[in-house]
Amino acid sequence: MNTQITRQFHLYISKPTRKRTLLEQYRHWRAVKKPPYKHVVQIGDPVLRMVCKEIPRNEITSSKVQSLVQRLTNVMRRKGLTSLSAPQIGVPLRMFTAEQMDHHLKSIPQEEINKLGMAPFELKVLINPKLQIVDETLIEEGEMCYSVHNYHAVVKRHKAVQIDAFNAKGEPCKWFAQDWQARIAQHEFDHMDGVLFVDRMDSRTLTDSMWKMYNDQGKLYW
Repeated sequence: MNTQITRQFHLYISKPTRKRTLLEQYRHWRAVKKPPYKHVVQIGDPVLRMVCKEIPRNEITSSKVQSLVQRLTNVMRRKGLTSLSAPQIGVPLRMFTAEQMDHHLKSIPQEEINKLGMAPFELKVLINPKLQIVDETLIEEGEMCYSVHNYHAVVKRHKAVQIDAFNAKGEPCKWFAQDWQARIAQHEFDHMDGVLFVDRMDSRTLTDSMWKMYNDQGKLYW
């Protein structure tokens, strides 16, 4: 091990872990995780800035692509998200999932739900999506992304769009999305081209969701 690796390794093993031999801890630390990940990558990871590649239609039903669909759906649900794109789990392919369940809306006041046009919708798997603007009216609203964790900002999005894509069975499908669904569709479609919400935001509205807690506690948690 060179000096830098040795230092990083000793920092790593100084953290509380279950009982492992020194060799086991080192091997665990050096283990390379490969995509598709079980976590959501963060801004700075080059995959989030890639223009994603299309999946050949005849490969959509392959075990490899079906495994990616399953992993993407599982991570989205485990993190409690309403949508997630393939590059967010480290795979630069044109695919995203979206799903709005009743439990996503439980903590949101009804007045806010009505204002934003939120409503539950079933799981959508959208492969090789193409987006068409249906209503060019621009709506300003707050937006977040799990790949820019804890931050939110105001972003302008079109009121209604249509997504033409293939579903997980390789069949053509359409999603007419308006209001909040349109925002979700546009946000995830941006990921297909390496665009993040921070590229479209009103920069003066960028906010750390935890800022008040930091003040109350008098410290950061990293």
